[in-house]
Amino acid sequence: MKTQIRLLFLFFSWIPHILFAQKIDLREEQIVVNRKEGKVILPYTLENGPLIYEFDTELYYSHDGGKTFQGPLKRVSGHIGKRVLAGDKRVIWHYEKEAPDFDGKNIQFKIKARYEPSVLNLRNEGAALYSLVVPGLGNPKVRYYKGWKWKYRWVVTTLLAYGTAGAAIWQYNTAQASYNDYLQADLPDQAISLYDKANQQLLLASGLAAVSAAIWGGDVVRVFFRGLYNRKDKHHLKKLNEKMDIEAGIVPQATSQQQLVPSLRLTFRF
Repeated sequence: MKTQIRLLFLFFSWIPHILFAQKIDLREEQIVVNRKEGKVILPYTLENGPLIYEFDTELYYSHDGGKTFQGPLKRVSGHIGKRVLAGDKRVIWHYEKEAPDFDGKNIQFKIKARYEPSVLNLRNEGAALYSLVVPGLGNPKVRYYKGWKWKYRWVVTTLLAYGTAGAAIWQYNTAQASYNDYLQADLPDQAISLYDKANQQLLLASGLAAVSAAIWGGDVVRVFFRGLYNRKDKHHLKKLNEKMDIEAGIVPQATSQQQLVPSLRLTFRF
């Protein structure tokens, strides 16, 4: 006897306390039940939105028609857990080790999936060139800012670097003017005063220039090393998902359909 198994979906964004409701398009999939080894293979599809996302997925199981759920299930392998990328996926649940009373009747599964933009959207160390041209500009290329209040935080670096550089130029011009006044002074006391003033202004201009260079150069260095970290993290992420592919026994295929928010689809029957 075939029993229709229903699946519930919960998606949470990376922004705290916000739940995105979305339409779930189900497609029929024939699952594999290996009663000899006591496992169920559940196929499903994760789809990206306008960006590439990483999903943190958990599988829950109900044998009373959805009144209560057990989980997150621990005896699982394949595409489950943290940092799952989009595509055709499989979860393997070893039910015999976790739910020996599993009989396939009146069953529901629930998948909770939290997602956030992936490091694959970010640039590598080459983004330091952006900060070399405009201080701060490379930061949004190599990291995410959570919340609209911090979206343009990098502009603070731009204003500080340009502001101190502009102040340094102004102080230098002021020092030049004071020095010219010193050259034209008639009285010795006046000449000494103007000379000291010009030196102080020149010293201040040098200090402001050094601060501007430190802010600008420091930003370039930070972006470079953050981009270098992104490169390594991308490699780690791809290896992690390749390991999931091996566990699931499939080769993922990129999905071509794009939606405003990520979606997950799954239907299966006994």
